Amino acid sequence: MAENRGPAWTEASWLATRLRRHVSELLRLSVPIIISHSGLVILITVDTIMVGHFSATELAYQSIGMALTLPVLLISMGMILGTIVLSANNFGNGTFEECGAVWRRAVPYASVLGLLALAFCLFGPFWLALSGQSEELATGGGNVMRVLGWGLPAHLVFLASAFFLDGIRRPKPAMVLMIAANVLNAGLNWAFIYGAVGFPAGGAEGAAWATTVSRWFMAIASVAYVWTMRDHEKFGVRIIPWPCKNAVSGCRI
Repeated sequence: MAENRGPAWTEASWLATRLRRHVSELLRLSVPIIISHSGLVILITVDTIMVGHFSATELAYQSIGMALTLPVLLISMGMILGTIVLSANNFGNGTFEECGAVWRRAVPYASVLGLLALAFCLFGPFWLALSGQSEELATGGGNVMRVLGWGLPAHLVFLASAFFLDGIRRPKPAMVLMIAANVLNAGLNWAFIYGAVGFPAGGAEGAAWATTVSRWFMAIASVAYVWTMRDHEKFGVRIIPWPCKNAVSGCRI
């Protein structure tokens, strides 16, 4: 005789199945996102270790330069965080082409924020002197700020693309790029900080150049991935926002 488990058992079974599905999806998305967004901390940690091994004075320059550069980067990150919210919202609603529209707006917006951050960093020696630092620290740390500033537009463009990919449940490409950038940064640090393979020893400025090059690698690679991904038409990433004869919402490239 079959056991009559009743509606209560059916509801509990449905809840358990749904919970397993949500937890599985959460783990699938969260692990790559954690690795991707913790990569910035790893970049800074590796730079600090390698510069500290080179010279305590250069480490002071790097530390004081990062003290003003990092807040600017974090504030700018917060200002583009809506990219992931809007992308995820449109993805959940099934309006996939609007996800691409979010990305197309986010990249120029991130670029402008990056240029403003660069403008701030170019006056690094002035800001550090204004904060009461000695002339030596203001000059050395300010030069580090200037070099790091050239990488901020690239880092924000990468984040705009990474947030878009997170929003459409595709965080692994950003994770892979961040891991590759950390490997590249470590190799460039060896060359630029210590003066290996024919490069002049650059100390803290060398580490800053290694980070800047790595950030531009991430930016170019992430934009190229989004532009050429297999289902780019589904998300409308190549739609030009002005009207043309054969498209209502814009021209496709």
